[in-house]
Amino acid sequence: MIYKVKQKIFSVRDGYHVFDQYDNRAFHIMGKFFSIGKKFRFLDMSGSELFFIKQKLFRLFPTYEIWQGGQRVALFKGKFRMFGKKAVIKSEQYGDFKLWGSVMGWNFRITNNGAHAMEISKKLFRLSDTYAIDIADGLYDPFMLAVATVVDCAYHGHRQGKR
Repeated sequence: MIYKVKQKIFSVRDGYHVFDQYDNRAFHIMGKFFSIGKKFRFLDMSGSELFFIKQKLFRLFPTYEIWQGGQRVALFKGKFRMFGKKAVIKSEQYGDFKLWGSVMGWNFRITNNGAHAMEISKKLFRLSDTYAIDIADGLYDPFMLAVATVVDCAYHGHRQGKR
């Protein structure tokens, strides 16, 4: 399924709107107002929290946790790569994933056991950060969109002055 994720620009706190392939709003991602490290609530359209995303501080590479129902379901860890971006996403519930990104961090490819899982493409020349996200069939779309949110925070967090 293809989604479009748009970051809110005129807001006191970070946030994203997620649209499905028919341009209907599908999910809402809302950042915490005053927090140490980045924290996001991933909500469905009824306002129910599906995931909670939390940055782990004082790490050499970007590290984030994804929580669901009070349980940590995934850990995102950035890795060293000379040119481009690299990370692993470990999850007992949803499987383990590997991420490779372009040097500028505009395009990302995520695989699950070597098979295509998701592609993230940043749309250039937009007022706010906007991404096209293509998720392979058979994966839990809300979880993969939460991972895409982490990718934006980890590699484009400079907009708020912190990574």
